[in-house]
Amino acid sequence: MGLGTVVYALVSGYFIDFYSWILTDIHLAEQDMLIRILAFAIGQCCLSLGLALLIQLNLGMNALDAVLYKIQNHTNFSYTIMRTGCDISYVVIGTVLGGTFGAGTICSVLVTGTMVTMITNIIGRIQKYEYKWRYETN
Repeated sequence: MGLGTVVYALVSGYFIDFYSWILTDIHLAEQDMLIRILAFAIGQCCLSLGLALLIQLNLGMNALDAVLYKIQNHTNFSYTIMRTGCDISYVVIGTVLGGTFGAGTICSVLVTGTMVTMITNIIGRIQKYEYKWRYETN
């Protein structure tokens, strides 16, 4: 647990409300399919990048990711597979409770874990290169 865990827990709901309020005027549901797909892709990339930054920069992480990484560190279970499984269970539970889902939900469920893992690995390689450049070239 780190500063990011506390900040994430305290402000993520406010940010969701804030961006929902801002995006209301855009009427994304009424836009052309290409615009909606582009908006989804941007949102998915922002979500995955944000989660990966919290994880890789050791700032703390949200509760789900903290549990999944703890399990991964003590077992051979893949974060990507566990994240996808949890996301699927959220959709099933939400649907049973009367919620709805669409193509964006299904895509997000299937790619979030993979994207977070890929971005985390990229950030890790950048950090290693930066460390090597900073400390081993002097």
